[in-house]
Amino acid sequence: MPYAVIAQLLGRDASFWERCEQSLSRISVVGSVCKTGSLPLHLAADEKVTYWNGQEAYVSLSSSGDCVFGAELSLKEDTAQLQEAYGVFAQEARDVEPTYQPQSVNLDGWKATNQAWSNLFPQITIVLCFLHAFLKIRDVGKGLKKEFHEIGNKVWQAYRQQTQSDRRCGFISGRNRGLIGLGFQPINSS
Repeated sequence: MPYAVIAQLLGRDASFWERCEQSLSRISVVGSVCKTGSLPLHLAADEKVTYWNGQEAYVSLSSSGDCVFGAELSLKEDTAQLQEAYGVFAQEARDVEPTYQPQSVNLDGWKATNQAWSNLFPQITIVLCFLHAFLKIRDVGKGLKKEFHEIGNKVWQAYRQQTQSDRRCGFISGRNRGLIGLGFQPINSS
């Protein structure tokens, strides 16, 4: 329906209704699900492969708990493109809370993703996803056979090691403490 007809029926002018329709595509995901002071301190992020106009592209997802806070398309999986995609989440979060600085983000270990998050939030602690860490250990230890099974059990025990206070705060401190006990260190941006 033409904007002039809408204006005639509902009042205002055609430009007003055109601007209303165009502004619908600029909704802030973070602003619609969070209020000031309720932004998550611990996040998870990953890229999912998809196709856009026949070419491979990546949807950069930012989430915490049961909520997706950002999903932006990136045509390449390099630091600059991922920083731009995850930067939409960062900007929306700072629109809600100008000094927003998450404490940690759980990532899969992809260098470009790690760098993008470090650039966006310089004080953030990057935590390697347990599954991806275990897969890297598995790839390195393929020839170990029996010893790999023992190593796998120790890594799993470290992952499961938590105190009561860790359960309130999330996965990070208890699991990192267990992994540090095995000689692993969390990846930090500094």
